[in-house]
Formats: sequence, C-alpha cells, structure tokens
Amino acid sequence: MTRPIKASNSSISPGDIQFLSAVHPPLASGSYTLSGTQQINNLEQGSVTPYTASQNFFVTAPQFTIDPSSIHSVYPPKGQTGNYYKQMPFMVFNNFALPWARTLTPGAAQTDTSPPWMTILLAYESDKQGESPNIGGYDSATGKWIGPTTVSAEDVIAAKTNVITPAISDSDIKNGPNTSAQIIDMKYQFFLDIAPTLEELPLLSHARDVNTDNKIMLGMDVDGLFSVVVSNRVPPAEGGKCTAFLISLEGHQDHLPSYTLPKSASADQSIRVVVLGGWEFTASKMPGSFRQLMIDVETKGGVKLLQAPGDPNDAVNETAKEAVEIGYVALKNELRVGEKSTSWYRGPCVPAPTKQVTDYAPYHYSDHAIQYDPKTGIFDLSYAAAWQVGRLLALSDGAFSQSLSSWRRTYLGKMQSNAEQESVESKVIPALTAVSGNSEYNAASNKVVPQLHSFMHCVVHPDTSIFPKINVRKPIKATVTLKTDNANESVNKESSDPLVTLAKQQNADRD
Repeated sequence: MTRPIKASNSSISPGDIQFLSAVHPPLASGSYTLSGTQQINNLEQGSVTPYTASQNFFVTAPQFTIDPSSIHSVYPPKGQTGNYYKQMPFMVFNNFALPWARTLTPGAAQTDTSPPWMTILLAYESDKQGESPNIGGYDSATGKWIGPTTVSAEDVIAAKTNVITPAISDSDIKNGPNTSAQIIDMKYQFFLDIAPTLEELPLLSHARDVNTDNKIMLGMDVDGLFSVVVSNRVPPAEGGKCTAFLISLEGHQDHLPSYTLPKSASADQSIRVVVLGGWEFTASKMPGSFRQLMIDVETKGGVKLLQAPGDPNDAVNETAKEAVEIGYVALKNELRVGEKSTSWYRGPCVPAPTKQVTDYAPYHYSDHAIQYDPKTGIFDLSYAAAWQVGRLLALSDGAFSQSLSSWRRTYLGKMQSNAEQESVESKVIPALTAVSGNSEYNAASNKVVPQLHSFMHCVVHPDTSIFPKINVRKPIKATVTLKTDNANESVNKESSDPLVTLAKQQNADRD
C-alpha cells in the first residue's frame, strides 16, 4: 500500500507497526510552472481579455549528498563482526519519503508506482582486490585500493572513454542542491551481476509507521515515521569484510540489469555511480547449513541440548525409557526448602504427538503449574518453566506492562469503593432496621444508604475544587453592623472572624 505525505503524529497503537510499500511525495524534485487565469464576465462593456499569469518554481531534494543526520541506523552495525550470513544489509532513514524524493529519470512525473532512486550495493573484500578490481580503482604506487572520490557536480556526467555516466542534463546539475559529489566507477558487468532490476527496486524499499511512545530512551523520532532501503545481496558464506554502498540510480534506469533481455558488457566497460553513504562490517564464516549442523551434532557435539541423554534402550526403568522417548529429560532440581531432587522437563519441540493438559489451568504462579506423579515421586516442571518464561516475556513488553498496571489500579479502585460501601451499609442498615419498621426499611435504605456512602466517599476523597479560596496572607477586613439593645443605635465594628466575613460576601454576591 502507499500513503501520501503525513504531517500528523502516528496513530499506531503502542507496540504495533505498519508497513507501507512506498511514500511518494506530492511533487518530485524538478522544475515546475504554476499558471493561473482570471476571467471576469457579465460586464456592461462586454467581455474583457482574461488575465493570465505564470510562476516558475523548483522542488529540490537531495541529489548527490544526503544529510548524515537523516540516517537513523544501519544493519549490520558499522564496524561489527558477527554471523550475518543470509542477512540482507539495510539502512533506516528519519526522512520517511527520502527513497522516493526523486525519480530514476530526471524530470519524469511522480506516480504511485515510481521506484526508489537509491539502493544499496554490497561489495565483498574480494571485489576490491587485485590490480583490476570489480569496484573502485587501484593505486599502483601504493598497491592499495582506491574508493569513492570527491568531484564537482559537473564532473559526475563528464564523458570518459568506456565509462557509462548518469543520464542527467546540465540544467538539472546546475539547478540541483549540491555542488559536489562522491563517485565510484565499477565494472559494468559486475554492476549487472549485483545490481537490482527495475522490477526489484520497489521490493527493496519500504516505509514504517511505528509508535515510539515506549522507545524514548532509544532516541527515536516522535512521529515514528521511517524509510528503509535494503540490499539485494547477502554476505559471503566464507565470511570476510564487506562494504555496503548507498548509491544513487538517478539517470541509470536504462543501465539496470534485466532478466527478460539479459545484458552483457565488455571487460573494459565501466559505469559511474554517485555514492550517498556507506559503512563496513565483517561477516563470520558460516559453520554450515542447518541440515549439516544437525548431521554434525553427534560427531562434533556442538548442540548438546538437542541430543538425548544416552541411548533410550539402555534405560532399565520402563517409565524412564518412555519419558525419554517422548522428549523428556531428567534435570537436577533444587527445591525451595533446600532439598535436591530430579525432575522431568520437556520443551515445546517434542518427537511425538502430545496432548495439552488443562486440568489445573489457569495457573496463578509458576509453582502452581508443577505436576507431581505420586507413582514415581517425580515432579514435571515443563508447564512451570513455560509459565515463567511467558511471564518474563510479557513483562519485558513495555506496552503490555503499562496496560497491566493501569488495569490493576482500576481494579483496586473498584475494590476500595466496594469496601467503603459495605462498611457504610454494615453500620447504617442495622440502625435503620432498629429504628424503622420492616415496611419502611426498604424505602429508607434506598435513600439514606446511597447518600451516606456518597458523603463518606467525599470525606475520604475530598474534592478540593468545591472549597472557597481564601488568601491567608491578606486577612479579610470588613465592616459589619452590630445591633445594640437600643433598636435605633448601631455601631460599626471590624469583624475578626474571616468565616463570618466570607459568608457576608457570599450573601452579597447572591443578592
């Protein structure tokens, strides 16, 4: 699916993520002309010549360089060593429309199916070796590999013998936002072997709408909108240093490989691409396929946990033999009281069909899920271990923990409210029964009990907004008239009681 430019914050729920195949901007980079016409009708002197006006403007986007701050992260991590075999390197951008900000053909109209203008090419260490490397150059004086070089923007399309340059016009270069670029030349046949086809490009990029409310410590954007560009090449199985190049494909649409009509190139033909960024990492040697690893388990002992503890046929006890055959292993178990015992454990991967036991569910704690066989006197900790693992996984989810805490506060609040109501009723109802007759009890309790409960709730949880606001720093002074024994005489006296004064002020406000 595609989505237009989004300006509001993410509406994705915490813990959720939405994938978008592309986020095309309303206008791709390039030159545009805005035209307008104004026609005035129904005039006494007749029709007049319409007023027309036009305005040229440019939509700019990164062309030969990108802001390093727009790169959120890369994988595999820069400079790291790990088992990255069969893992496609990718780069994540904070700018969620960056891969579609330009078109492959300069000046072409932007559509909902326009492919991205950038991709990631992965080069092995062997691709950079020798006097004629597949990518980059070779310095005969130092014997070292020459990587991307910085040139002026005009030199990107400068003609060179047997070198294919991007099909970008001089006007696009002059009107572009960049004055310099990093370029690298590679053998065109090597480019055809590792570069994606035009049909593959849309599949190697996407956008992500992520809720980052619980990921503030990770430094993620507030809006949670990211774009991702993925390489179509994986690290070699034999391992080694790899270099991932983020390159621009603008002007190279006709130079991309094709499966329907396979392209080929001569040995001395090269292609020039603009390098937007890159990083290096080291892939460890792949120890073997999954099938080979399983075959080598018995001989090399690399995965002991997947092996049965000895030959089941050697078991003398029939119960133990049956338990081992259906996937159980005997493990040392230290009880809470300090005693040591042997208990059965079986994981979710079993060699035989099993039946789920729900006789004791739901379990309120892990020990509640422990099963005991009185015939053998051995515990089964399979469900208890699964319960504890599930609990830890649930609590590690920030969104789930927050929802659980909110539900608990609401539930405890209801329990407290019910306890307060029961406390009021336990004292009021017997009093009403003693004072009133049985016929009057229901009517009286229906009126008095809710009122007393509301009153007690206000006493325990007062609402401070209903109390009058008194400035204690400035004592209230007001003159009140005090009547004497003589009805015709009155004296004015300063009142020292602020509540009396406040009551008089409120009465005056009501009048």
